[in-house]
Amino acid sequence: MNRIFNAFKKVPKAVYGIFAVVAMAIIVPTVLNAYGPNRTLFTRENAAPYVTFNSITNSDPYGYEPRFVQVKDVTEGTAFNADSVKIKSGHTYEVFLYYHNNAKSSLHLTAENAYARINMPAEIHKGEKANVIGYVGASNANPKEVWDEVEIVGEDDLTIRALGDSGKIVGAPNNPINGKALDVNKLLSKEGHPLGYNALDGKVPGCAEYSGHLLMRFTAVRADFDIKKKVSETGKNNWQKSIKAKNGDIVDFALSYKNTGSVHQNNVSFHDILPKGLSLVPGTVEWYSAHTNAQWKKPNDENHLLSVPGMNLGNYAPKGNAYVKFKAKVNLDSCGTHALKNVLKIYTENGTREDNATVYVENPACTQSSDTLKITAINATTFNFNTIYKAEGATLNYVTYIVRNSNGKEVAKIKGENGKTEVNNFVMTNSGTYTVEAIVTVTRDGKTIDLTGDCKGSFTISTPTDNCKIPGKEHLPADSEECRPNGIVLPKTGIGGLMSLIAVGVATAAVAYIATNKKVFKTLRKK
Repeated sequence: MNRIFNAFKKVPKAVYGIFAVVAMAIIVPTVLNAYGPNRTLFTRENAAPYVTFNSITNSDPYGYEPRFVQVKDVTEGTAFNADSVKIKSGHTYEVFLYYHNNAKSSLHLTAENAYARINMPAEIHKGEKANVIGYVGASNANPKEVWDEVEIVGEDDLTIRALGDSGKIVGAPNNPINGKALDVNKLLSKEGHPLGYNALDGKVPGCAEYSGHLLMRFTAVRADFDIKKKVSETGKNNWQKSIKAKNGDIVDFALSYKNTGSVHQNNVSFHDILPKGLSLVPGTVEWYSAHTNAQWKKPNDENHLLSVPGMNLGNYAPKGNAYVKFKAKVNLDSCGTHALKNVLKIYTENGTREDNATVYVENPACTQSSDTLKITAINATTFNFNTIYKAEGATLNYVTYIVRNSNGKEVAKIKGENGKTEVNNFVMTNSGTYTVEAIVTVTRDGKTIDLTGDCKGSFTISTPTDNCKIPGKEHLPADSEECRPNGIVLPKTGIGGLMSLIAVGVATAAVAYIATNKKVFKTLRKK
């Protein structure tokens, strides 16, 4: 750090001025960006010689006109704030927007097609910052449009909703439009809402007596809801996230929704997605809410539950809830153990959520167990696979063996012969641990079925360099007696073996050199 300071000491004084200019270029826009655009400002004593809005720095009674937008929390009764306002769930806020044609009254200049508009976010997330921005403009103004903003900060994930009947205009005491209602939708549009004096006709004369301000309100609400999906053995009301069942069983499903937010949620729809293997029992769909007078009721068309956009159950206030129940039948024609996941989706105007419940089914018509796969090592790299299976009323087609490495990547897929379960002499030379999965394919009732039981095994291949290199003896260790041709142990070919050979060669050459060089020999002998 001292080096940095010392470096600055050596900087010419003229450069400090450049640093200051750069710093101002960075810092000042941060301040100035609260309103815009950059424009000529005036005073009450020296008004504008042309039509311009909100550019006087000491107007009476407003004061500094470029900051012409303010927001306050009506619920807490706070004062208007032009800088930053915290937005809380369930609170109501008011926006203030001031307008003033700053042209000298003696010039008799009228703003034409004058308007005001407000822009604000539709939602704000917890901790997020956004802006409420107000605009005032006219077709003959210079600049044509001016703007100002107020920062808002969300204290939760919130939806912002304008109150449609809250807009009004407030002018000077003798202003004919004083107290008139404004169309909030127009005020929030790109075109904006017309301003005026005698009427809201877009004509605003120059002078403070023709100035005024707009008011509108918005609320911040938290839109949220919970959903649940559970399953039970039929008639037992033992609701769980998952149960076990058999083919042909009837199971009960319960679906629920609750509005946990602070705003009404409209057009709440339930959509249930039944997986293959589960089918709706006709006539069993019922629903329950305040709309059914707290009694179970059958819908007009239960099939809407199984299709998009689902079964519409109406609108719900905060803490309101709705329930749906129905029965489904397990209907599987495939063998093995199956996880039948039933998915519930609930759609609202504030988003979509989903939940699920699972029915586990093991079809007894055909089963496999984890110990039915037999892996036999013929040597270090060669294996035989065989599978024992049970499939009542079925005929074996073939067995497929899938081999995967330690990362789960498929490295081999071997289809056995028709009518046989074994595969012989499978070779794997790459070192590592491998898993083998057996898939038994059978025909039952004219249908081809894959048995999907947990039929797996594993084997390990040692590092090939540790094995004997002599053909027919690869399964033996490289240093075993049987791997020595003519009784001579072969050197290892790794880096250690190579360095040993080099050392031996160097030593031999050195001895030969000494023996043939007389001077060296004499020197060694004297020592």
